[in-house]
Amino acid sequence: MTRFISEMSYPTTILLGPGAVARLGPQCKHLRFDRPLVITDKGIVESGVVERVVELLKAEGLQPGLFDGVVANPSEKDVDAAVEAQLAHGSDSIVAVGGGSVIDTAKLVRLMVTHEPPLARYGVEGDGGLLVTGKVSPMIAVPSSAGAGSEVSRFAAVLIEETGRKVLIGAPSLMPDVAICDPELTVGLPPGPTAWSGMVAFSHCIESFCAAGLHPLADALAIDGIARCARSLVKTVEEPANIGARTEMMIAAIEGAAASEKGLGACNALANAVSAVAGVRHGLATAICLGPVLELNRPAIGGRLAKMALALGESVGASQESLAAAAVDRVLRLTREANIPSGLKEAGILEEQLAGIAEKASRDASLATNPRELSGEDMLVLVRDAF
Repeated sequence: MTRFISEMSYPTTILLGPGAVARLGPQCKHLRFDRPLVITDKGIVESGVVERVVELLKAEGLQPGLFDGVVANPSEKDVDAAVEAQLAHGSDSIVAVGGGSVIDTAKLVRLMVTHEPPLARYGVEGDGGLLVTGKVSPMIAVPSSAGAGSEVSRFAAVLIEETGRKVLIGAPSLMPDVAICDPELTVGLPPGPTAWSGMVAFSHCIESFCAAGLHPLADALAIDGIARCARSLVKTVEEPANIGARTEMMIAAIEGAAASEKGLGACNALANAVSAVAGVRHGLATAICLGPVLELNRPAIGGRLAKMALALGESVGASQESLAAAAVDRVLRLTREANIPSGLKEAGILEEQLAGIAEKASRDASLATNPRELSGEDMLVLVRDAF
């Protein structure tokens, strides 16, 4: 049977569908790759996906190199190690194969090969994105999970060890040139990481839909992504080989990343702080914090939550207040069904770490578009609720 691969331009060219990875070689040739560096992590190498990618590149006459040293919550020194690999290989291009940490690292390698350190100077909080000028290496992203949608985003997060904070770096030129989104590559992801990454897609759609500001295009993408997550997130955990559900979640991840151009909120701020302070995976922290954040924001976003409730399957006809409460309940129920830990304590966070998490979260750029203004004390209340 002939498979149909959807092709979209956003401005990243997106190839989406089962078997899409077979289009990697021709896309590399089109972008004039010669010596691409494959950036990935050891887990993806062990899964066999990288071997297949390298074979596809060699079949096109390319000379790929390999850097498999990416870690969860990458720091500036991790990016520096990948930059050294890029220069040592004499690479003219990048193929990133993996989840958000891998793709973010690859974006930052593109940046640091042509720009002066340190990375922190390019953070969005100080309009550092304006310092990103000129061309960067061409890049293709091949996601192995459906989560943050880094494959279509202009942002990358990195831990700055001197301050212990995660810094968000973003510029249009950091968007991958091509994203090859093949749901078959996500089938081998274990249930836990599948759930955590799916909750990031869900959270991005929800937070961008509820974010302060006007962005009807983002809202349309976000509400569609919310509905897809409601239908398919738990299925991907319970039925790992369900390609239909895996495809739905890859679409939701893309929509969440696109919609997050509008902004995110306190959940993303908390997740960034939790991962910076305690090394907990960003997706797991996001999944745990989403419910408490929605409950705290609920008085300011009743209308938005009511619309969201309909996308989550609630019936038309109830009052706005009832629908808003139902939306939060639906999110909490989905979180439980995906086997997410009930709180940060269960994820290994210590009570003495809560104040530091709240302090870092209160200075996160994501709070600028949270639908209600939150103080440092509010963030401490939130992190205690999530504990």
